[in-house]
Amino acid sequence: PQKVETKRVATLLQKTLPERITESRDRALGLAAADEVKERIRTITALAEVAVADEDPGTAQEYLKELDFMAKDLAQAYDVRIVSRAGEYSGVFRINEDGGQQVRNHYLIVEAILPTGKRAEVMINSEEDQKQERTKIWGVRVPEQVFNRVAADKKDDQIIQNAIIGQKKMGYLDPEFTVETGGGYILDW
Repeated sequence: PQKVETKRVATLLQKTLPERITESRDRALGLAAADEVKERIRTITALAEVAVADEDPGTAQEYLKELDFMAKDLAQAYDVRIVSRAGEYSGVFRINEDGGQQVRNHYLIVEAILPTGKRAEVMINSEEDQKQERTKIWGVRVPEQVFNRVAADKKDDQIIQNAIIGQKKMGYLDPEFTVETGGGYILDW
């Protein structure tokens, strides 16, 4: 059994992982439209290759997984839509302490809608606890006036007329918003 495992790990490090890393890198680079995204792909690839050279298949596989997710995300195009369903929040706010003063952060609760109408799963980094996870619904920090405008829109007839607030184009990792945002996201509310 030990010889079989040694051979399996050797094949993984000498053939399987290098081939898969190259394939994932090429797929992601072929989809990437922005130079900073291409540089990030190259950095992750280099880290994966170092892990292979260091005979650390677990770490190499983690970087490979990241490259695969990046390629998947680059291939997606979706609209960012404010959630407006019964029993679900369209917006929330948080009160935080900052230097002895209370600061209120406002968030619109959104989801990624594919051209097919289905919800997409996207990678989100929470600004509150730095937790990173793939999700179909998250909060986008916005200024109070944007939050209040959406609240007023929903209050008049329980429907948000201007629910699409952004679009993520194929080849990019982040959406472009049509409303002012604070640049932060949350995963829990």
